[in-house]
Amino acid sequence: MKEFKDRLEIKEIVDDDHHRDILLNFIINYHKVISRYEELRTKEIKWRHVFTGLSLLLLFAIPFLIFKISNNDSVVPQLTAVLTGILAVHKSFSSWLDKRIVVGNFWKAESDLKTKLYSFEDKWKGQATEALSGIEPDKFKLKIDFLKEANIAITEARAIVQDEQTKFFAAVTYPSIDIGQMLKDSGETAKGLVSAHVSPELEQQNKRSLEIETLKSKVVQLRTEVEDWKRIIEEKRQQLLTTPAEPKETADAIKLTITSQEAKRLQAEGNLVIAEGQLAALQSNAVRRNP
Repeated sequence: MKEFKDRLEIKEIVDDDHHRDILLNFIINYHKVISRYEELRTKEIKWRHVFTGLSLLLLFAIPFLIFKISNNDSVVPQLTAVLTGILAVHKSFSSWLDKRIVVGNFWKAESDLKTKLYSFEDKWKGQATEALSGIEPDKFKLKIDFLKEANIAITEARAIVQDEQTKFFAAVTYPSIDIGQMLKDSGETAKGLVSAHVSPELEQQNKRSLEIETLKSKVVQLRTEVEDWKRIIEEKRQQLLTTPAEPKETADAIKLTITSQEAKRLQAEGNLVIAEGQLAALQSNAVRRNP
């Protein structure tokens, strides 16, 4: 109250509870509300700074963490699970902050109140009081016009606050969090991060493991193919032994089929030898790298 009177250069006035209530009401609706908006704005900006700092920390720490501990293939699943949880929490926090678009509203309301306050002070500085007539010429009272305008200014301040509150309740909504979908999306992101930042040694190891498994499947397939050709050829030979000499064309056709199937069997056996050699070399190389 004293500071407000000093700013308006209000001289000693006769005690009047009604006048004092108007001044206090003005201070509450302007000075106190402006101070509150400053606190709220600072709080919201602090949350944004904390979130930005954590995001930058994760941006640096996650690739470094993946590179450091992903040499051990057995740790990758656990690392992926941990990253899934971290990313899910980060995403939910981000969704919550995105819904809190209120800093601009606080700032605008604070600015509007300050504009009206400074305009009011500039207009009534040194002009708010008038001398009492009669026996107390050294005493002063507040002008009627000043009191009327103060009441109007209080009404305008409340309208500004009401408008800000309406926008606040419209902007602040709690986002719906689908845990299943969020974990699914975060899991896919975590797998992508681990794959993108995995160490070269582990990447080569995984590549060798995939090649070994592929060759093992190929060897099994070729062995089965060779055995199938042997069985088919044997059946044709038995058919040739039981086929009468006449007609000769039938026997010749069977012999031609056997010759063709023998060539295919030999080709399959050659491919089998090559695949077994490649598999043995890869397995030997893997043992030397991981004794």
